[in-house]
Amino acid sequence: MTTSTRSSRRGRSLLRTRGAVMASLLAILSGGAVTGALMASAINDPNSSRAERIAAVVPQVDPRTLSGPAYAEAAPGTCLTWSLDAADRVTSFDTVDCAEPHRFEVAARIDLSEVPGFGEGAPLPVSAELAPVGTERCLPLISRHADGREVDPDGRFTGLVVPPSEEGWDKGDRSVLCGVAAAELDGRSALSTGTFAEADQHRRWDPGTCLGFTDEGLPGATTPCSEDHSIEIVADVDVSGVFPEGPVPPDPRQQSELTADACREAGVAYLGDAEALRRT
Repeated sequence: MTTSTRSSRRGRSLLRTRGAVMASLLAILSGGAVTGALMASAINDPNSSRAERIAAVVPQVDPRTLSGPAYAEAAPGTCLTWSLDAADRVTSFDTVDCAEPHRFEVAARIDLSEVPGFGEGAPLPVSAELAPVGTERCLPLISRHADGREVDPDGRFTGLVVPPSEEGWDKGDRSVLCGVAAAELDGRSALSTGTFAEADQHRRWDPGTCLGFTDEGLPGATTPCSEDHSIEIVADVDVSGVFPEGPVPPDPRQQSELTADACREAGVAYLGDAEALRRT
């Protein structure tokens, strides 16, 4: 069985659940925990297979092939973005207004010159070697930068440590940028607007958005709806008064049960009539 066949069948099975449309959407939202767990695993255990997975799918958060003023002059509150070629290699690295789409918000600059293992003569560190810096030094700095707000491990943002280019490191730059970035469900860098301190950390998509697949066959990054996809978003449903009050949301199965009627109505409205929804 090919990967595409498995993906197609998985997509169809997701849409056959009770309260199909919302159940699928909620499955994606709870799936944010998968990405969060992968990122946490990569930080806490850089030798794990999950850490290798993150390193494989997020090459674009490591713009070490470039150097320039955008990196050198980045200060807390600066927002940066980068462009990618077909091979996911960084082709530009620029400063932008945080109100514009960007990939990274700088929270602090960390000097590694006094951190054991990163001093003079040390080679440019790889992602696994920077993982402890992210956990022990960067995450607290992000919270301080955002007036006490923490990065939700199940949300759409993740903490990142971006090293200088090879050229910059060889010239003696031992600083790394600590900040926060939005991430797709498959771990890839995503665009966001506004500052992290004021951003909604929930994963939300506009109606009509389609999500592809991760390598594991789970819902992944946005993709054209003309391509093979796992989910098509039909609505953004307000669950105020539907979910019981509490510090955490209900488990995904209970969420599906509680929102089944609202989900069906949203699907009918999106597709035009109940028969069109039934045919899906």
